[in-house]
Amino acid sequence: KCVDISRIIKSYNENDNIILKIDIEGSEYKLLLDMIKKNTLKLIDYIAVEFHTYISPYQKVDDVFLDLIKLFF
Repeated sequence: KCVDISRIIKSYNENDNIILKIDIEGSEYKLLLDMIKKNTLKLIDYIAVEFHTYISPYQKVDDVFLDLIKLFF
């Protein structure tokens, strides 16, 4: 079953603490880029991600990390 994590995150109250653990075997890059695009990654209080090096050609690791750096710093 596939779910839209951004939709779930937006359903929480702004005072809630949101903790997200991601271990999705290479799809973490696509998920993080989608969350950046939907403006939901900034709603996460704590995040733990297991990054995998075997990603498909359309996923560029450098792009994800640059977007994460811009978002948090």
